[in-house]
Parts: sequence; C-alpha cells; structure tokens
Amino acid sequence: MVFAAFAWCAAGAWGDTVHLKDGDTLEGTVLGKRAGHLILVHPDLGRMSIDETKIESVDYTDKAGEAIEAAPESPWVLSFSMGGSLTNNDEGVKSSLNMRGQADRLEQYNELRSSFAYLYKVDNGEVDENQFTALANQTWLSPDTPWMTFVRPRFDYDEFRSWTERAQLHAGKGLRVVNEKTLRLSLQAGAGVRKDWGSTDDATVLEGLVGFDLRWDGAGVGKRVSQRLGQGRQSANLSVDYYPTIAGTNRDPFDDHRAVTTASWRYVLSREHNLSLVTNLEWEYTTDPDPGFPRNVLTWTWGLQWDW
Repeated sequence: MVFAAFAWCAAGAWGDTVHLKDGDTLEGTVLGKRAGHLILVHPDLGRMSIDETKIESVDYTDKAGEAIEAAPESPWVLSFSMGGSLTNNDEGVKSSLNMRGQADRLEQYNELRSSFAYLYKVDNGEVDENQFTALANQTWLSPDTPWMTFVRPRFDYDEFRSWTERAQLHAGKGLRVVNEKTLRLSLQAGAGVRKDWGSTDDATVLEGLVGFDLRWDGAGVGKRVSQRLGQGRQSANLSVDYYPTIAGTNRDPFDDHRAVTTASWRYVLSREHNLSLVTNLEWEYTTDPDPGFPRNVLTWTWGLQWDW
C-alpha cells in the first residue's frame, strides 16, 4: 500500500489538500490516520504526521482529480505498555516487571474493551511472581437511551494465590448516568459464574455483580481517532465491582463475597510518537480465601505505553 502511494506521488498525482487552522495548506497524498494524526506524503517534505487538532479540513481527490470521500476509519484502538510493578499482600511487598496490552473496538452502539496483563519476577534463581490476566468487556448501547447490556469474560493465572487458575463470566444491564464529552459514569448490575482450579474449594460458584465505572478522558485517548478531543494530556478511570456469592459454596448465600477496585491514570508524553506514561492500581478483597493465603491483594503497575 505504501509503495503504491509513493508510485502514485512520483507520477505527479498530488491531489489531496490539507488545510491547517493557521491558514497554511499542504498538498500530497493522504495514506490514512493513526493515533490522532493524519499521515501525508508530501512531494518535497516526504512522509509527514500531522496532529489532527491543527487541521481545519482535508480535500481528497482521486487520480482523475475528482473529489472522493475519505476511507472509513478503523474503530480499533490498540496499545502496549511495559514497566514495573509492586504487589502487596499479607506476606509483604514484591516488585516485578509487567507487560500490558489493550485492544478496544469503539463504535457508536457497540464497544469492546479487551486487555491482558503479565507480571513476572525471578529472585535468587526462583520464580517469585508469576501472574497473567486476560479480560474483555463487551457492551451494547441502546440508541437514544442511557441503558446498555454487557458481557464480561475474564481469565486469571497466579502461581501464588489460593487458586492457580480462575475463569469467570458475568452479564447484566447497565445505566449510563453521566455521558459528557470528557466524563462518563456508568452503573452495572448482573450475575455470573466463577470457577477456580488449584483451590481447596473448586466448585462452580454463582455470584452477583454490582458496580460502577467512572471515566474522565481529558486527552481524548480512550476514543477512536476521529472522536479524540486533542486537548489536554491526562485521563483517568475508576471502577469498583462487588461480587456476592449466591450459590455454590457450603456457606449461606451472600456470606462470601469479593470486591475488586481498579484505578488508572494516563499522561500523554508525546502525541507525535503516541507515547504515554501510565499507572494502574488494583485491589482485590476476598472474605474467605484458602488457609494461609491473604484476603487483600494490592497490585500497583506503571510504565510507558505506545498506541497505534
């Protein structure tokens, strides 16, 4: 695709015109959009990445010089981060390396947010931290109403928890209480199943779900490229989920429960290079873990994130 674009440019077909807000214009061939930037091949300046917040409008033409519509923009927003982490439980504090990836598909009435995280550490030749998480949140929005339907699958592996593997699937309804340009607040309620392996209690558990999700996106990084605000550099997210056990254990319903709180913050270091500083805090509380294992597990991660 890029080779074809250059061949076209060499033939003199510099038909696309970019009008900047400062009054300047640039002519060349638009290759597409990426992470808030328009990619343009200029006859003299070569390949350019132009911040979309500086663009007033773009005129597209085909080889014959006729105006054409811009190609549909991909709804996917992808990112990868790497850095360090601290895990604090009843046994003390552990430090380790972490990798995170995220793939979000954001459409008008259909949102898929998926991610994975991996933490690993070797101390004196022995593995001291080894955990992996993969999760997704599929949301279907109702047109012209604040209601939504969600499905959340999640898988965890942790060599040093009261269970070794955990799989869970929850579904339910949500209500978007606040839906502003930079601020969203959603409430969720539903139910699902959880299955643990490697625990003294490996029964399949039916549990409820009640929670909320608060997102402040001052930098516009959580939206697809065409919807990004391009103003500010910070974004933050806070979510709390409460899971009361309904059935599947020897105890009375609702005697067992767990709660997961997640807070994250992001600062955009460079829009040109799609580089951000990110940090994430997750706290999980369980009322009745296996003997010898902690009720509270707090994990703090930080690192650099790249978008594309």
